[in-house]
Amino acid sequence: MKRLNWSLDIALVLLVWRLAINPVSSWWRDPPAILIVCWIILTLSAKGDKTQFRRVGDIALLVTMGALLGLFAWRQVPLTLQVLGLQ
Repeated sequence: MKRLNWSLDIALVLLVWRLAINPVSSWWRDPPAILIVCWIILTLSAKGDKTQFRRVGDIALLVTMGALLGLFAWRQVPLTLQVLGLQ
């Protein structure tokens, strides 16, 4: 079996580590795990020669950045409103 590359190996090890140290209920809101999954998708999509595989990488980046923005806003906006006395 041909190995893809060291980047994918490192990403998989980091993902397993993140999932092992966090409870199952918080996996969906763990920013490093979200970035690692994006890293894996980008690594795999870079291997394809066709443009359809490259588009998967673009979509993965868009979804990842949207998810991270949503997580940030979900926690930060209420705190900011409270500090400013607007809530």
